[in-house]
Amino acid sequence: MNFKLRPNQKLSVLIVDDDNDMRESLHDILESFGIFSFIIHSGDGRDAIQKLLYQRFDLVITDLHMPKLEGGSLIEYIKTKPSIRDTYLILVSGNITKEVLDKAVRYEIRDILTKPFSLDRIEKIINNFLINYKNDKVKVS
Repeated sequence: MNFKLRPNQKLSVLIVDDDNDMRESLHDILESFGIFSFIIHSGDGRDAIQKLLYQRFDLVITDLHMPKLEGGSLIEYIKTKPSIRDTYLILVSGNITKEVLDKAVRYEIRDILTKPFSLDRIEKIINNFLINYKNDKVKVS
């Protein structure tokens, strides 16, 4: 399948992870796909919520375990706010446990990116995002 954005459309993503190297790595990979023109970083859930107050994102990629406010609480916040509850979420975790899987099911998260990740896995997850994202910015052909 080929994925294209409709003319003059841009996709935005918020990367939330307390590991700066992880944020930078994800940023570089997502930027290389050529479909994200607005990539913002956050080091914890509390900072991410501040960003979500002023900007709507098409995609939020969040680590689960972070200081100040962990990813589960961030996801809960997103899912309880009508204006952003349909934001597509990708969960990142270095340790997939029953608790992580339960949270993913509870919050209808379709994709979990396990650390360390491969480029191939990220491509599959982003393809899944584009297929499932309910927005008129994406044209699937």
